[in-house]
Amino acid sequence: MTVSSSVTSHGWRIDRVPGKPVRRAEDGRIAVPLWLLRDGAYHSDLDLRLSSAEAEVLHAQLSYLLPGE
Repeated sequence: MTVSSSVTSHGWRIDRVPGKPVRRAEDGRIAVPLWLLRDGAYHSDLDLRLSSAEAEVLHAQLSYLLPGE
């Protein structure tokens, strides 16, 4: 899943880490594993951390956009 709005490999981009599940972090927030890439090359791992309320809103918004939902 590509989070970036850019279709080229130039500049910064954030992608989901393939094969790494979303998990509950030590602080209780929901952690979505991401990769940070620059010009198509790996730069760093990072997590998008969401509260339960933020995750619920994101879930609702994604469900609205997915076909057949």
